[in-house]
Amino acid sequence: MIARLKEFASVPTNFADSHIVVDASVDDETAKFLVDTGAGSSMLDSAFVARRNLPVIETGTLGHGLTGRGLSGLTRVDSLRIGKAVSRNSAFAIGHIGGDGRNGQPVGLFAADYLANYDVEIDSAAGRLNLFSQDHCPGEVVYWAKEYFRLPVSLTPDKRLDVQIEIDGKTLRGMIDTGAGATLMRLAVARRLFGIDPDAAGVPHGLITGADAAKLDAFPHVFKSLSFGGITLHNTTVIVANVDSGNAGTRGIANDEQEDVIIGMPLLRQLHLFIAYSEPALYFTVAEPTRRRVKRPPPDRAGSEAGRRRLWPATSPGSARRPPSPASGNSGC
Repeated sequence: MIARLKEFASVPTNFADSHIVVDASVDDETAKFLVDTGAGSSMLDSAFVARRNLPVIETGTLGHGLTGRGLSGLTRVDSLRIGKAVSRNSAFAIGHIGGDGRNGQPVGLFAADYLANYDVEIDSAAGRLNLFSQDHCPGEVVYWAKEYFRLPVSLTPDKRLDVQIEIDGKTLRGMIDTGAGATLMRLAVARRLFGIDPDAAGVPHGLITGADAAKLDAFPHVFKSLSFGGITLHNTTVIVANVDSGNAGTRGIANDEQEDVIIGMPLLRQLHLFIAYSEPALYFTVAEPTRRRVKRPPPDRAGSEAGRRRLWPATSPGSARRPPSPASGNSGC
């Protein structure tokens, strides 16, 4: 008998500035949180921490913002609830999110350290975030469609989602980042591999802001093709910025420890995602705003992974893979 998906939580989602927002309860106060697969450490805004008089624990560097500036300082909350999922004595890094909560803006974010305890479904069209137990059969997760794409994932030490992508025929290291409001390329990569000059005449410049509250100069560039997991986008705009998600001082050079490209929500919002941290792999289909909702619990078996559907015209079909053998993984598979 095949193990069915066991749901721990199902909550509605909203979008604010291309970010996924959910309601959670922090010590019995309802607050808004971002869902950010690209961050290693879950975070609370310093203003919210101060208003709630939460403890502040001095720490070493817990992570880095886009500019490479270290994030330090830790707090804990007695009770954290999202849907039916409840955590006790939860730890959060302290950073800059949206304020103290009284203005209706998000006060925190759920990062990979929280999300990777589950397998996570993000259904942008239906507006749902679902958290599932990882005790299920590998590959048996896509209950809403007969055909789907599967993209192998490499988990970084802090559980971020690294994938292989291609841009204009060059193989790059990408990161699936639901916390990014744009798809970004590091300036060092743009210069080295594509000969892009940020100082060229006519290049419009703007600013982006990271969780460390620092601002970075950024500019758009249109690439002919961007491919991953069997789909290809054409004439895609990517924001190029002096991004440094590692140690300060590494910006402007080719740092092999960092992702080349951050795949953000303008693309991911068009997909129905299932992040199987337990495999690890990313399953996805094209989001269908008008489709009839599938009643949970999902069926015992997911559909075949034919790789025939296309979000954009593909230069070549995605390689079809069979789900893992029933003998692997869960003992009930």
